[in-house]
Amino acid sequence: MNQVQLIGRIVRDVTLQTVGQDQKKIVRNAIAVNNYRHHDKNANFIPIIAWNQRAQLMADYLQKGDEVGIVGHLHSYHYENQQGQTVHALEVVISELTFLRKKQNQSLTFDDLVGNPDEKIAQ
Repeated sequence: MNQVQLIGRIVRDVTLQTVGQDQKKIVRNAIAVNNYRHHDKNANFIPIIAWNQRAQLMADYLQKGDEVGIVGHLHSYHYENQQGQTVHALEVVISELTFLRKKQNQSLTFDDLVGNPDEKIAQ
């Protein structure tokens, strides 16, 4: 089984990119996951990647510092850097994304995402 579940904060500003001939949407970022060990508080920075709809959601609603919950799977790959060395990398490919808290401790509600259904009925 290859499944990862993490809760952490978005490390960098979210940037939506498109790749390939079919212009797939992609977001590459990282989340900071608290690591409490021996009474020291530090963080692990976990690389994450989101594709298509999840990438668009991240770009539309998330900013640096926002707290998210993700479920995904580990993906390992390697590439050759400019010095000709082989670099091995690991990232979490997001399959589920949950918005938890905004950086300013403001929760993002369902109404924020889709609008208030009561307002639509009243119109």
